[in-house]
Amino acid sequence: REQAEVSLERCDEQVGGLWSRRCHRCWESVRTSERYGPELDAAMQQARADFLAGRIEAALKGYAEATKAAADAGQTDLAIDLAYTRASILLREKQFEMAAAEFMHLAEAYPKHSRARSAHLNGAYCLGRLSDEAKTTAAREAYVKALDEHIERYEGHSSVDD
Repeated sequence: REQAEVSLERCDEQVGGLWSRRCHRCWESVRTSERYGPELDAAMQQARADFLAGRIEAALKGYAEATKAAADAGQTDLAIDLAYTRASILLREKQFEMAAAEFMHLAEAYPKHSRARSAHLNGAYCLGRLSDEAKTTAAREAYVKALDEHIERYEGHSSVDD
């Protein structure tokens, strides 16, 4: 490990640029593989690669599979992070209904997790976007209800101001 770290430092100093970034990416891959196991690491790497290549549907599927694998392996924090990433991609892609459902599920399933507040607020935001698109009373009521719930649940937190 020490030798790898020294080699990375030398690469940064002597080569830099693309090769330095590739070396760091390879070393990070080795470390995540050791931490999460080769199968879970491969699933996460593939999902990220699909996203970066613009293969959004494949990335969404990959993140869902990696989330399930992390949960099955008992790595709850990682599963939450992967599910949050998936929901964020859905939001970015303007798939507000699915994104709202996933963010709200995270907030409900893991209320004590550090991402619960932001997941709930993002879910409410998605419901607001749906309300803007649909312009129906039901959609507006769902949005207002989500905001009221957020204020009630997270009273005193800065996300309430948002």
